[in-house]
Amino acid sequence: PKGVEITRSNVEDLLTWVSGGDYGFRPSDVFINQCSFSFDVSFFDLLASLQHGATLVLNAPEQIKQHGEFTKHLAPLEPTVWVSTPSFLSLALLNGEFNSAVLSKLNRFYLAGEIIHHSLVRRVHEKFPQAKVFNAYGPTEATVIVTLVEVSENLLQRYPSVPIGYVKAGSRIDLIETFEQEGEVVGELVIVGENVARGYYGRPDLTAEKFVQVGGRTAYRTGGHGFYK
Repeated sequence: PKGVEITRSNVEDLLTWVSGGDYGFRPSDVFINQCSFSFDVSFFDLLASLQHGATLVLNAPEQIKQHGEFTKHLAPLEPTVWVSTPSFLSLALLNGEFNSAVLSKLNRFYLAGEIIHHSLVRRVHEKFPQAKVFNAYGPTEATVIVTLVEVSENLLQRYPSVPIGYVKAGSRIDLIETFEQEGEVVGELVIVGENVARGYYGRPDLTAEKFVQVGGRTAYRTGGHGFYK
């Protein structure tokens, strides 16, 4: 509803990252389109599949809502890449047939838009032992995704909360208005880089509040808080 102005250079910056070694997508990949095209997460699987000449499976809302039928629908298509919110994946896992025996080629889960809980990742690893789970973070104002990390069992044991991951090359995340909390320096997350949008359409007031200059580069004040580890 805020009308984020994403430029061509913003998209090019995202695709430069997606084509690199952090993702390793191939033309043989089959992506599952689950998110509505009104939700920015859908931008990721749409562009990634087109860029690599891969397959993007489109799904009607009525198919997606019936999780048992959804799994049966996907099985013959042999998907390899899953992109969704953690909550949608949690619902899919309730279906007994949602596992590696039925979806044998599904080996990468990219989760975005919400906090990931340890229990969800462990359920995925239980049903898909060979699969990798990734936490992807980024607001629409930073062109969908700006950090990424594989959520391994080792990472789960090290951190009580799943971290948002490593910042993409060419961008950085600063902390401003910092304060100390339980021995950690906490502050508002500010994203700096070519992935940051131009502003909000027809909202110069909100643009001036959220989009600032840091060292001569455009930056976005997320309003969220975090800390470095």
